[in-house]
Amino acid sequence: MKRIFSVIFLNIFLIFSALAQKYTIETIAPEIVVFGETFQVTYYVVNYLPYTSSRNFFTIDTSAGIQLTSKTPTYHTSSIQTANEIVYTYAETYKFSARKEGKVDIPTASATINNATYKSKPQKIKVVDKPTPEMLEQRQRQKEQNEAWKKRFQTINEMVEKNH
Repeated sequence: MKRIFSVIFLNIFLIFSALAQKYTIETIAPEIVVFGETFQVTYYVVNYLPYTSSRNFFTIDTSAGIQLTSKTPTYHTSSIQTANEIVYTYAETYKFSARKEGKVDIPTASATINNATYKSKPQKIKVVDKPTPEMLEQRQRQKEQNEAWKKRFQTINEMVEKNH
């Protein structure tokens, strides 16, 4: 009988722990873009996977200087199992185009998780009329970061396939 109460108590504790967890929406975006050129912004949340595989989990706020060029994002999920827990990541990548030069706000993303709304932090990018040496360096860093993300997801998917 004590064991049954222990199991019930543990399940209730785990449910309330999951509901009380705080989430953050992070943004990966270029620092500098060229006016009119298409660029990508990725929004992701750690330790949460949407119950549905449909896209557009995030709601994207519009910005005067940035135009959303693709309403259907590409999305990625991953999970890593450690000794103590499984860490999930869910990400959506959107394509935008800069419509104004200067410092421009990247659209923020929001999502509702367990009846609470979470929003990404505001972020600015610099929009220039032509590529600069600084921008070429930044593009190389962005390319390396994208490759690291792809490798991470590929490694996770390979681990999942081996375990199934």
